[in-house]
Parts: sequence; C-alpha cells; structure tokens
Amino acid sequence: MGLAGFLVRAFAVPALMGGLWLGATALGMVRRGAGTPAHAGEARGADASTPPPESIAGRVPARRLETFLVIYMTLGLGSIVAGPASDLFRYAIHLLPILAVLAAAAWTRWMRPGRTTLWRTVLAAVVAGCAIVQAEVNQRATARAFERFAAHQHIRKAMGRWIEARVPANVRVLSSDLGAIAYCARSHAFADPTGLTSRAPLAAALADDWPSVWSWLDRTRPGLLADTRWPTGEIAAQHILEHPETFFRGVHAPPDPARTLMLHELPGAPGDARTPDGFQFVIRAVSW
Repeated sequence: MGLAGFLVRAFAVPALMGGLWLGATALGMVRRGAGTPAHAGEARGADASTPPPESIAGRVPARRLETFLVIYMTLGLGSIVAGPASDLFRYAIHLLPILAVLAAAAWTRWMRPGRTTLWRTVLAAVVAGCAIVQAEVNQRATARAFERFAAHQHIRKAMGRWIEARVPANVRVLSSDLGAIAYCARSHAFADPTGLTSRAPLAAALADDWPSVWSWLDRTRPGLLADTRWPTGEIAAQHILEHPETFFRGVHAPPDPARTLMLHELPGAPGDARTPDGFQFVIRAVSW
C-alpha cells in the first residue's frame, strides 16, 4: 500500500462523512430559510399539529439523518473488513452509538401506536430477549479476555522493570510489544518493527522496501529483544522482520530470505514466562 492509499484510508471516510453532514445541514437550512419547512415532504398527509421528528435543532429531517448514519455505518464496516484486525474489535467501537441510534429509530417505528399487533409484539419481545442474552454473553467473554490480558500485562511490566534495573541505558531494545515494557523501562530507547513507534518500518512498508529496515537495524543495533512468543512458537519481532509480508499488506517477501535476527540466551535474564493461554514472554540478547 502506497502513501496515497494510506492517506485515502486514513482520511477519506471522515472527510466524506463531514461533507455529507455539512451538505445535509446546509440544504435543510436553505429550505427552511426559503419558507419551506424542511419536513414538508414528510408531513404531507399528517396532522399539522404533530410534525414528524427532526434531528438536532430541527435543521435536518430525521430520515435524511438516518440515511447519513446508514452510509456512515456501511463505510465504517467496510473499513473494518478491509483494515487490520484488532483485539476485541476495538477499531469498531465508534460504530456502537450509531448502531444504537438506528436501532432506536427502527424500534419506535415498529412499535408505533396504531400499528402494534400481536405478532409485532411477540417478535419485538424475541428480539429484545436475544439482545439481552447476547449482551450478557459478550460481557462474560470480555471479562475472560481482560483476565487473560491482565496476566500478559503483569509479565510485561516485570520485564520492563528488570530491563530498567539490570540493562545499561545505552542498550536499545527491540520489541513489537513495547507498551507496558517500555513504560517500565523508560531509560531505554526502543525499536519497533511494527512501525507504530518507529518510523523506519512503516516507511519501508509504504515503499515496499523492506531491506531498508535491516539497514536501519544495522545502524541502530538493538542489543536486547524483549517480546512475545506466540503459541505457534514464533517470537513476534523476529517473525515480522523475517516475514513482513505476513504483517504488512502490500509488502512482498524480502529478496534475501537468509537474513535473520541472531538471538541467544542472556545470562542472568529471567526465564521465559508462560501464560495459561499459551503465550510466552522472552528476553534475548541480539548480536550483529
């Protein structure tokens, strides 16, 4: 993925949504200022004393706002499908309030007085019951996930404290999982092969020039690795460096597959810690 593609993915959806919102607001205000109620089309045939619901400040008709929200939801879901995976779908959290608004609008129409029938009431009760069960199941699953994450964080903090206390501050640390580790080892510089906090890997991925990452590492020479070993056996940072095509979309396999990260046991380092879900957390010396 080139830089242009990255910018489009990062800013196109917010810009489009903002434009749609401003356009709808401006159109509603113009129609209102011209003496034509913004909800004239919706109010046709209705009791004039009971105007249809409107959005904020009465400037955008409810149906137009709902259309905007549906478009926002569609584009948001598309970006989630096309974008990177995330723990607990945290990149989708912004869609929850939008979904709640749309669901509330549909619910009020479905249960509108004068249209309620027995089958509508039964179906509404079934949907509400399923929603309650789903919320309870999701809450329990989230609590279990947080318990697992808490065990991971406890080990990461212990690793960071050990690095801060035992490793000279001039030793750079290589880690793809550096949040809590780096927080507890603040005297040390970190190299991040995922590109979240180090620019070189991200620039290399955008340019599909992964050999430049190895040149960057040759210059910076991290002396220590502190990272996660996945249940499949790979150490995360090492796997990303040697197989970037499995982590970055649009990056091709390096032309020199023989290039590898040279790791060896560090005397006096804490042993590999293992969590019940199969992850390990390792500290290794890096040689160049």
